[in-house]
Amino acid sequence: MPIPALEPNLADPLQFEITCPAEVQVLSMVRRFIVGVAEEVGFDEDDLLKIEMAVDEACSNALIHGSPKKEPGERVEVDITILIEPQMLTIQIRDHGTDRPVDQFKGAGTILEYAAPDRSDYGGLGILIMKQFMDEVEFLAIPETGTMVTLRKMRKGADGVLYQTESSPVNP
Repeated sequence: MPIPALEPNLADPLQFEITCPAEVQVLSMVRRFIVGVAEEVGFDEDDLLKIEMAVDEACSNALIHGSPKKEPGERVEVDITILIEPQMLTIQIRDHGTDRPVDQFKGAGTILEYAAPDRSDYGGLGILIMKQFMDEVEFLAIPETGTMVTLRKMRKGADGVLYQTESSPVNP
């Protein structure tokens, strides 16, 4: 029997914290877990696909750009926090790579900008995908300890209208 979706009258936010190896197979399992959580709290199929793609891109970036070179037998980890609130789902993915300036997280502004023939750097498509599919995306370079990506997706009420908070207005 399916579990009913959580309604926005939750008394307290619900939070999951996961620390796992920065390995493709493990991050794939984490992505599926996050999508499962999003489904349980009532996100529709379109939003589930967007959440999955954004989380996949953030995890891939953590794996490729954020995992420091490791010695044989050394375990490199990624920390993931999932916060369920009445109005939104927040996912934070933190790697433990070397310092990267925040301006490196700009990415292309549009797909046309990304595909422009005069563009010299073709990195940043994942950042564009995250920004297009999530309601809020933040990057925080944490000195000497890595990078944290925060992804937020607003929830919709029974009427299909997005919930809004004072701190996170959403443009419909």
